Amino acid sequence: MFVYQLKNTRAALLDLVLKRSHLRRLVCARALGKMQQSDQRLKNLPGNTLIRRSLFEIENETAVRNSRSK
Repeated sequence: MFVYQLKNTRAALLDLVLKRSHLRRLVCARALGKMQQSDQRLKNLPGNTLIRRSLFEIENETAVRNSRSK
């Protein structure tokens, strides 16, 4: 019976690891989608460079966070 419990433990741990990596991919994909949406907003903005700079800084911070989480 102990061997059976050990097999279940390994399967449960593997399942947990796979779920965590899948969740991370979903979060990264969603963040990339938000970055693309902000590009569309930038195209619609008038020539206000302060707003554009702040949006670019937010995008860069998001990209750095996403690259660190991988």
